[in-house]
Amino acid sequence: MVQIATQSSREEGASVFCDMSYRVVMGPGYVSPFYLKSFGMALVYTEGTLAKASLSGGGFKVHLIRN
Repeated sequence: MVQIATQSSREEGASVFCDMSYRVVMGPGYVSPFYLKSFGMALVYTEGTLAKASLSGGGFKVHLIRN
């Protein structure tokens, strides 16, 4: 089970930037054998559509970008 919370958000033109926290509150965590339990998460919405999602934690970063 995870808990996701908004840390901050801002608007710039047609885009909304959201900084989130992502925390595993029940269970072993992710990325065996590290079992990471918390991540930074950043979302970018452009004109109401998710355009980019980024997760970072434990030295890893993953970026998903809509084309």
